[in-house]
Amino acid sequence: MSKIISDNLHYKSAREEKFEIFSKEILDPFWEKVEKLSFNNSRGNRLAFARIRHKSNNKAIFLVTGRVESYLRYKELIYDIFHEGYDVYCLDHIGQGLSDRIHEDSERGHVEQFGHYVDDLIEFYQNIIFPNGYNYVYAIAHSMGGGILAHSILKMPNMFKRAAFCAPMFGINIPLPDGVANTILNVAERYPVIRDYYALGTGRWRALPFALNRLTHSKVRYEANLSLLNQIPSLKMGGPTYHWVKESKAATLALQAQADKWQMPSLVLQAEHELLVCNESQQAFVAKCAIKPKFILVENARHELLMESDDIRVFVLDHIFNFFKID
Repeated sequence: MSKIISDNLHYKSAREEKFEIFSKEILDPFWEKVEKLSFNNSRGNRLAFARIRHKSNNKAIFLVTGRVESYLRYKELIYDIFHEGYDVYCLDHIGQGLSDRIHEDSERGHVEQFGHYVDDLIEFYQNIIFPNGYNYVYAIAHSMGGGILAHSILKMPNMFKRAAFCAPMFGINIPLPDGVANTILNVAERYPVIRDYYALGTGRWRALPFALNRLTHSKVRYEANLSLLNQIPSLKMGGPTYHWVKESKAATLALQAQADKWQMPSLVLQAEHELLVCNESQQAFVAKCAIKPKFILVENARHELLMESDDIRVFVLDHIFNFFKID
């Protein structure tokens, strides 16, 4: 094995400068070993998931993705988690990724009830993860996945030993005064053709050049995602519907209202240069929690903490893995 390849075996290595080699010679062969499966939820929807397990293990991590994402976006992270000694599970939420769509326009980010995301997560844990008898199950969530995971933990507090939230959706950034936004959402709700249409300012998927992206400083990781979407166009997701925004806004408010019931040892990592979710809501949730999460501001970071530049990504993963090793 060449030094270039061996240097890439750990997440602390400088990968960006040789990302193409890492992807082709390490990540692609690893991904062949990952199981690509599905299960049906109680509503009859087929949900896709990825799983990779060691021959014998007592610990696992459930990776909970954000809006528009598929487990296929997380090949690198799944590789890193597995090589830290964990079995790894990652589920595609209803309406996105490789899971069943619930709208005839497959690019619309839509859900009938935010609680469906939560129900699916709990069902997945109970049917797919729990039967393995792990002593330690942890969770890592990104963005919308953070809101889903937090609601799931409040509903079933004993699923996980610890949880790490990366730029979690504990509040949504809506570029309108709250009263105006609520009026628009309430009016849209009365008319199905508007209710289920792309919310104001959004639309079908379109590729932005790296220089205009608001997600990451890592050019190679950003372009790797664009390449994935070009290879599998069915993964493309555009903006959310008005109803998704209404449901998600209500879910974040409900989460804030229940913060005083929070008992889970947890870690919240906040992106300093956040534009998609609400940083103030993250801080408000942490302040209200009965058991305060450990809070870390990730300086100079954009929204996608788990797909950021090498230095930021290593900082984030170090904190997550060290936090899980406390048990």
